[in-house]
Amino acid sequence: MRTIFQRWLLPAAALLALSEAAVAAGPVPVFNDGFETGDSCAWSVGPSSCLGPGFQFDTPEVIVGPGEEITYCYYFHTPNAETIGIRRWALTLGSVAHDVTLFATYDATHLPADREPAGTLSSTNCGFVDMGSSNTLANWAYAAHNPFEQIVLPADDGAGSPLAVEVVAGQPMFLQMHFINPTGVAIANTVRLAAEALEIGVGYTKTASYFTYNNSISIPASSAGHTETRTCAAPAGVEFWFLSTHTHQFATSASVRDGVIPLVQSADWENPEILVFSSPGFYTFSPSGLTYECVYNNPTGSPIVSGNSPISDENCVGIGYFFPATRPLLCIDNAGPF
Repeated sequence: MRTIFQRWLLPAAALLALSEAAVAAGPVPVFNDGFETGDSCAWSVGPSSCLGPGFQFDTPEVIVGPGEEITYCYYFHTPNAETIGIRRWALTLGSVAHDVTLFATYDATHLPADREPAGTLSSTNCGFVDMGSSNTLANWAYAAHNPFEQIVLPADDGAGSPLAVEVVAGQPMFLQMHFINPTGVAIANTVRLAAEALEIGVGYTKTASYFTYNNSISIPASSAGHTETRTCAAPAGVEFWFLSTHTHQFATSASVRDGVIPLVQSADWENPEILVFSSPGFYTFSPSGLTYECVYNNPTGSPIVSGNSPISDENCVGIGYFFPATRPLLCIDNAGPF
């Protein structure tokens, strides 16, 4: 079964602010290592106790100047003291956050590794493309494009076990936060990340992301309809439950397909299509692989290439969540997964 993912509205009870001390201290477990009593029940996704373990925190405040467009990254360690299985990611963006992406970082052997020290808030070298200079890999975990978005992972893998994203104790991660302030006054903005986990001891099937990235984009100056297409091998022996795309503002469309079979077609870079499959209809790619394609218009007088900046650079990304998984996977251009 395939459905277009629906974004859920955040109940008022879930918008309770953290104390200034908690925010200053960085990410910490809250509400007895989970959400406030009743929130999970209100969202209809909590366990029978309506208290799921997990964490939530607000980023430090970012002051976005009048008319300013800027991207910041906030680096942190997850506050869980033991490995947990995340069953829901949620992001509350604030008034001038345009989109926010959550990444986990690893070294070349895929051990958890810091890209920047925990607590760093920086607008330089900010994003996925920094992996060369920092010698770290950034693996996509979740992204939001609306004031509040959440994703609840499938509760049944087809054999009765829930799916979960495994997060080790103190996992290094960062939030890439793209801000646009259309007003004439400076605005302070924080972003809230919430992660709800399965109860400790509950068995789960591990799911992880497959992030395909075109690092060779070259959009000629003053061009229209320029197309960039790459194909990645799909991981063997797995099923996908989530597919989407990611681009910047010069893209007119982005798609994911299996050979010639269309799966995702995004016509709006600000609101990419999200396709969720559920049991018993999870998706298995054919030997043709995962093809991701993006079409661009470049009205500027200079070529546009791959990069972090949503203002001057472009991305062409196909994103999926698959299971069973041992870890997240990447494909750069046509090379991967690794």
